[in-house]
Amino acid sequence: MSLTGYKELTWHYRFGHRRNVLLFRPNYWNQTPVNRSGTMIHIWMHLYYVAGDVAYDWSPDYNELNTLQQLVNADSFSEFVKQVCGN
Repeated sequence: MSLTGYKELTWHYRFGHRRNVLLFRPNYWNQTPVNRSGTMIHIWMHLYYVAGDVAYDWSPDYNELNTLQQLVNADSFSEFVKQVCGN
């Protein structure tokens, strides 16, 4: 079991190739729908891609990431999807 996310929004359990994501209440559910979607995308990037936590969108270092860092950063994917969807 590992804790993911700065604000402790989710836990994920790994069982072989199956992975379950458990969502904390009320932290996760008190977010806006767009931010909840971003959290799920962030976690999926950890589980199904090689993304780590290089920087979070709220951190000062986030805007300084180079292209390679962005490609391996989970928050970059969630922020990209939110921008494409117009949020």
